[in-house]
Amino acid sequence: MLICSNVTARNHRVSIYDEMIKTRTITARNHRVSIYDEMIKTRTRIYLPRCCLTQQLVKKAYNESALKNTVTSASKSEKLDEEEIFCSMVKKAYNESALKNTVTSASKSEKLDEEEIFCSMNL
Repeated sequence: MLICSNVTARNHRVSIYDEMIKTRTITARNHRVSIYDEMIKTRTRIYLPRCCLTQQLVKKAYNESALKNTVTSASKSEKLDEEEIFCSMVKKAYNESALKNTVTSASKSEKLDEEEIFCSMNL
């Protein structure tokens, strides 16, 4: 779980310093949250709604991916339920691939309306 001594946020970028596990920097741009773990040299990427990039949501993303040596990529080109996007797809991918050094990729082909999918989410 996140135990942070410092959280800063500017222009959709959140940097978190965690005293227990060195430094993790989370940046959020273009619906993507990138988590770099200096301790295990791993970068984890997940996608989030642009208009919902709050400190609470970033912390949730951080906690969901903590100590998971994986990269999960989810292409948002199909209209999906927000719970499926974040809770089911991302969380399940992390749980299934934990400590396996795998790459889980989910790509969709149907185009969606950006405002409709990203701004209607209540995560």
